[in-house]
Amino acid sequence: MRRNSTTLLTGAWILSGPTNVGGRVTSMAMDPTNSDIVYAGAALGGVFKTTDGGTTWLPISDGIPSLSVGDIALDPNDPNKLYLGTG
Repeated sequence: MRRNSTTLLTGAWILSGPTNVGGRVTSMAMDPTNSDIVYAGAALGGVFKTTDGGTTWLPISDGIPSLSVGDIALDPNDPNKLYLGTG
């Protein structure tokens, strides 16, 4: 099922943590051409990507030297290009 941005904003969210889950999300970015593709950056855990609207997430930054994510952004002209600010 393809989701639109309204679905993501008004859908059912499940609260997790803080005692059962480590880390925190510091930044998120949604592909402007496909709302099923979302990136999430974690304070000490790197960047994760979903291509199915959040059902599953895969780590995509395990090979970089710093997994501390301060901010992520997609290139407005090329959503296949992700910018990552580490700290």
